[in-house]
Amino acid sequence: MRLYLIRHAESENNAKPPYERVCDPSLTPVGRLQAEHLAQWMKSLHLDTLITSPFLRTLQTTRSVLQTRPQPVHVWHDVFEQGGCYHGHEGATITGAAGLGRTHIRRELVMDSIQQRAETLSRTGDHSNPIAVTMDDEIDESGWWGGRPMETEPQVRDRAAGVLRRLESTFVDQDVDVGLIIHANFLRCLLRELVGVVVNVDRLGPILNGSVSFVEWRESSWRLGWLNSVTHLPARLITGREH
Repeated sequence: MRLYLIRHAESENNAKPPYERVCDPSLTPVGRLQAEHLAQWMKSLHLDTLITSPFLRTLQTTRSVLQTRPQPVHVWHDVFEQGGCYHGHEGATITGAAGLGRTHIRRELVMDSIQQRAETLSRTGDHSNPIAVTMDDEIDESGWWGGRPMETEPQVRDRAAGVLRRLESTFVDQDVDVGLIIHANFLRCLLRELVGVVVNVDRLGPILNGSVSFVEWRESSWRLGWLNSVTHLPARLITGREH
């Protein structure tokens, strides 16, 4: 199993001070350009499985990848950013938000599918829908977060360990390439679980927008290939503000 850990492109929250941030921001114009460059680079990967967080910024990043290389995509309920989906930025101002529901998530991923189907039909004669979206049952129409309280640090550590177990039980014995489009803090938590014994993840510095880290399961253990690579981005599009 080969695993590509990808941080979403720049969101509106990444470009704002904390007091102006919203619960589920979209990508900025810079973020959309980052996502386009990321998508062009990912064309060469030939992924078997693409997994995304249910936040809007990850869905929009994922959609850019799908527009370049249509493929099935899975929305996992447990790969969201640390803390969950919430309004406010500190103390008593923080309240749980709903998050996107199933229909909205699907719309964000396949909103250009009609044009894609037409292009695919013209090019290949294939009448099938090029994008198949599957979602965890935990995601319903009322919103994937459902207004729960903000997640604590011990909870996110437990969740990261659980996601790693899920990845291993699903894919580790297969010869597959898996892409996981997620968030900076949760990506760092996953890296602690994957390679924390040999790498001090806390000293990595900012995980850049649109960056790719690569790990591989080989000989009964995870092997680190590279960290936080943005070689697919022009220098003017490299941004790294987290959260």
